[in-house]
Amino acid sequence: MGHGWAWGSCAKPWTSTPVRRIETLLDRLPCMALAVGIALRALFGAFPDLALAVPESELVPQSSFIAHGYQRLPVILRPAEVVAAAV
Repeated sequence: MGHGWAWGSCAKPWTSTPVRRIETLLDRLPCMALAVGIALRALFGAFPDLALAVPESELVPQSSFIAHGYQRLPVILRPAEVVAAAV
């Protein structure tokens, strides 16, 4: 049985060597990018007025050389139904 996540044809079992693990991850990047695109479209479709809950100057960068982002990303969610009712 393989380990890790699987989405249809994106599924590949992990192998024991570190090099193969990196190759497997790189093989999955197009599927991950597709999944992120779908998730972001769904997020912004459900919450069209998504906004930061704090000033941008208060965001603390994540301490990692691999990933870029923030330790926390507080947002204000306002569902699409509320936005449509306000118009």
